[in-house]
Amino acid sequence: MLSKEVFHSLPRSSIFRKCIECLGFQTGPFSKNCSQTCKSINEFEMVETLPPGKPCDVRDVDNCQVFFVIKQLDGEDNYSAQMLKTRECPELPNIYKIIGGSIAAVAMIGLVILLIIKGVLYWNDLNEFRRFENEQKIKKWMPVSDICYFIEIITLAQIHYSLFMCFSLY
Repeated sequence: MLSKEVFHSLPRSSIFRKCIECLGFQTGPFSKNCSQTCKSINEFEMVETLPPGKPCDVRDVDNCQVFFVIKQLDGEDNYSAQMLKTRECPELPNIYKIIGGSIAAVAMIGLVILLIIKGVLYWNDLNEFRRFENEQKIKKWMPVSDICYFIEIITLAQIHYSLFMCFSLY
């Protein structure tokens, strides 16, 4: 019996892989002329369990893993092969879960971004409101007759009066 490492080092290992797929399930590139192409495998049988040791494995056209054991018999180009009846096929992805998860993730990311923006705006408004309240408290205790304010009004009134007087003379 050839181990997995020895099998992969054989010069015809790629042909054996295609032959195993063809003989076992009538699929693959040799499916139309399997008996002519795979003459070197004289004994072939499908079994429930393989003998102890490291079996070889091949991926078939359906992407399923097929396990087999190949033995070299007496003579040149004379092999015997045993293959498991069952294949190990990968489980197909659930597309509905992938699409639903993607939509939910996008919606959650959008919601988180909106909440962050809302929190920042709320924080800014709160700080501005506190500043406004502090200004109102300060204004509450200020005297109404601010002398600086009245001086500016008086100065402005004098400027207007002097301009009026300049134009009225002519």
